[in-house]
Amino acid sequence: MALSVEELRGHVQTQLGDAELTLLLNAAYDAITERYGPSGSITERRVGASGRLLMLAHRASAVTAVVEDGDTLAANEYALRPRGRQVERKDTGTNPGSLWRGYVDVTYTNGISDSQRDRVAIALVKLDVNYQPGLTGERLGDWQASYAANSVFNYEIEREAILASLEPDELVVF
Repeated sequence: MALSVEELRGHVQTQLGDAELTLLLNAAYDAITERYGPSGSITERRVGASGRLLMLAHRASAVTAVVEDGDTLAANEYALRPRGRQVERKDTGTNPGSLWRGYVDVTYTNGISDSQRDRVAIALVKLDVNYQPGLTGERLGDWQASYAANSVFNYEIEREAILASLEPDELVVF
């Protein structure tokens, strides 16, 4: 469930109208979906002849169904790996298998929750509303604003940092 413009106004102070805020909010959710997939349930088809692990396009919080080469697997025949990006074929369970075979359809719940999406959407809209390239200082009494020739603040860097905040910390192995 996406935020409404009314809910967004509780987080963002702006003189923009509802139509303009709706455009910014929709663009924020579109960016999140493009990078992290749709909210809720996702079904992906993979070719399973390469090993014990299948890589998912998006992080999963739970696998709800696996169909391997036309056969629906029991939950004890596969496991979601801890980081949520791989499904392992187990050599134990009802019909054990050492490798995935044929086409494998994996249905899973996207690992990015709606509340996480909302938090990032708010931050992206705030960035869009407040971005003033090169602004280094403001003053209200006898209004004054100063701008730098080369701004340290970079819209693309800030936007990328906001979107990347949905990614889990990478495991570092030494």
